[in-house]
Amino acid sequence: MRYILILCLTLVATPLRAHNTDAHVISNMLAAFYHVLSHAVIDKLALSSSANSERDASMLSVMLIHRFYEENAAADHATDTNFGFVDKNDIRFQVSDPSDYWRAHGTSVSLFNDLVCVFYGGNPVERNTLSNALGLSERRKKTCVTEFERAFDDWEPVLDELEVIRARGRGEPLQFRADRTADPVHAEVLRHEVWALNKALQLPAPVDVTMRACNRENVSYMADRSEIVICTEYLAYLAISAEALHD
Repeated sequence: MRYILILCLTLVATPLRAHNTDAHVISNMLAAFYHVLSHAVIDKLALSSSANSERDASMLSVMLIHRFYEENAAADHATDTNFGFVDKNDIRFQVSDPSDYWRAHGTSVSLFNDLVCVFYGGNPVERNTLSNALGLSERRKKTCVTEFERAFDDWEPVLDELEVIRARGRGEPLQFRADRTADPVHAEVLRHEVWALNKALQLPAPVDVTMRACNRENVSYMADRSEIVICTEYLAYLAISAEALHD
């Protein structure tokens, strides 16, 4: 069963090409959130070795978007974020250094192509134009349905398990809080996202989601504290990068 994640003001569905800085910030915030949430899922279910954790989290985050987003919102989300891929020669780095989040979780060219391929393979007809815009070659497209099916087989049972955990009352809802440094719109979007996720699935152990100042441009999952942290400095960094892309 698909769930439609409710996004405050539906800003995530506003494409970056319209030069909406808030849309860029929110889409990339949510992309980072789903990536580190995937790390939390992998940790709480003890699913992956550390050697594969970044790739596994990236694949699981794509499957989360595929499963829980409406098609148009999923496509716009992918467009705004390019799946978290940031090239070191990108124009945004003419005005700022790579963020701490990118240094820890930035997607390589190879993994970026894999993520685009898997996303395309989940709905080739409706995602063809998007895949072209993201640089997926016709040759690579031939394998993408198979690659999606492989990712689906790997991760759909995990998402099913999280839904069953919730349905049987054995789970723990994500707990969200924001400090006074958080932008009210950004905090409300993430609050709604967490609320919608809690309606769909739950982890077997508590995980907090905190938006706060950290003195770092980062989004991270802190396993020792069972906490996902969205640093307000990272959101400010995203706003700067959005403006740089359109200067």
